[in-house]
Amino acid sequence: GNFDSRSMVGRGSSSAVYKADLGRGVEICVKRVMLSGPGDVFLSQVRRVAVLRHPHLVPVLGCLYHGSEHLLLLRFMHNGSLQELLHGGDDDALDWPRCLRIASGMAKAMAFLHRQNVVHGNLKPSNVLLDHGYEAHLSDYCGFHRVNPAAVRPDGGSWTAMASPDPYAPPEAGKEFQEGTAEGDVYGFGVLLLEMVTRSTRLNDPDPGNARQMVESARSAWHERRVEEVVFPRVSATCGDTRQLVACVEVAVACTADAVAHRPSMDIVAQALHQLIRSMENLPPRIHASSA
Repeated sequence: GNFDSRSMVGRGSSSAVYKADLGRGVEICVKRVMLSGPGDVFLSQVRRVAVLRHPHLVPVLGCLYHGSEHLLLLRFMHNGSLQELLHGGDDDALDWPRCLRIASGMAKAMAFLHRQNVVHGNLKPSNVLLDHGYEAHLSDYCGFHRVNPAAVRPDGGSWTAMASPDPYAPPEAGKEFQEGTAEGDVYGFGVLLLEMVTRSTRLNDPDPGNARQMVESARSAWHERRVEEVVFPRVSATCGDTRQLVACVEVAVACTADAVAHRPSMDIVAQALHQLIRSMENLPPRIHASSA
């Protein structure tokens, strides 16, 4: 089919995403994936996840395919992705309350997927979409990143040219198309949580060494009780209780444990972050005095 590049709202290593206006105020996203292999594999994957409904998942509305071209119809999210919020240049856009609520929504969605025996396997900021109220909704949980892409992208380029190491992948990750694991999801969540709290712009550069450096830095700061040194100033300034920051970093450090068996389940992570939100809501607002 014909797609207008002006309608493109995102592009990944094996897909492109377009905004479609159906009229009468109805907007959807069309994810265009070029995959090799029979279309029934695509359909079986979509059918498996299309029935899943959760407040923090982007709903799958339908799908189409013709040859290697596969289209996934998704609900449109008006505030873009967490990637844009993290690296869009507005440091004030992601304060502590918003950071914590986005992280909690992500954790709840991941925990739900794991209870359905679905591994996300591709958690990263561009796959966390934000609605009008900046509530988080996970996308790309259909598993297409684990299917061999077709040789040519929708825009005619090569997939290989766009391939890059994944900074959110766990240390035990192997081959490019290896099946993901729930424990790998937990590790990726921990890296993303640290990125939100520390605002490590180094992760915008897809070098896995940058993520490793961020994890090691947070781990040392937590053990040495100097967490505030690694927390982004805007996040720290909008948190009414330093103990919450310490608890949040502790969750992230646990998630990014090198030993798979030492990582908590996403259910435990979701419960911990939910308790932090309840604690935050019971605190008086933090007032910033302006200098005279």
